[in-house]
Order: sequence, then structure tokens, then C-alpha cells
Amino acid sequence: PTSNVATIENNALVIEGVSRCRNALLNGQITDYDWDNGYTCHQLNNGAITIQLPQPYLIDSMRLLLWDLDDRFYSYYIAVSTDQTDWTEVVDKRAKQCRSWQLLKTKSLLCRDISFKLLAIRWLRSSTFVTR
Repeated sequence: PTSNVATIENNALVIEGVSRCRNALLNGQITDYDWDNGYTCHQLNNGAITIQLPQPYLIDSMRLLLWDLDDRFYSYYIAVSTDQTDWTEVVDKRAKQCRSWQLLKTKSLLCRDISFKLLAIRWLRSSTFVTR
């Protein structure tokens, strides 16, 4: 990515997902996180993490940090929308075991909403998904 449009300063919002601090996913802090703060999550098979951008943008790449303070792996997919009704899947990692930083290239698409849905976690003691 050449610039980050999903930031607090750019008026992006987390409209779905759980966090102790609502803007933890968008505050730009990528090193100071632990079990108590600095992440956003959703329960397996229930909901997603959804970011709403302040206006539609052409998006062709994304970078995200999956929880990396233990040895778990994640399977997930990402869909984008301009209206929160019609979604287009842009990333499919359902059959992969993903960890830590993800650099994702996609076909250039206009989007205002980005939804991240966790499908599976390997080596997990609970049913909560964590991402940064």
C-alpha cells in the first residue's frame, strides 16, 4: 500500500468488531499491544471486523497484522462493499495457515466498507479471533 486510508485521522470507523478501545484497529499503533489492549476481534462463526471508510476509495492492496503473540494460525477472507449490502470477496485465505503480517494485493475495486471474517484458528484455547 502507498497510503493508509483506514485511520482515525482520515475519519475511518470500526463499525463491527470488539475492542477495549473502539479505535484500536485504526490508531496506527502497531507495536504496543498485548492481551489487554491494542487489538480488535470477533467470535468465530459470529460477526466480522468491519471498517467503514469516510468515502469510497479505489483499493488494490491491504496490509494487516494478525495476532502474533503466540503460535496460532488463522484462515480468513475479506470482502468489500460500497453500500454494506452487496459484498465482493477480494481475499480468500480459507485454505491457508496465516500468521503475523499479511500483505494482500487485489484487483482494484471501489469500496467504502471492508469486512474481515475469520473462519478458523489452529492452536487456540478460546473461540475469539484477534487482529491488529
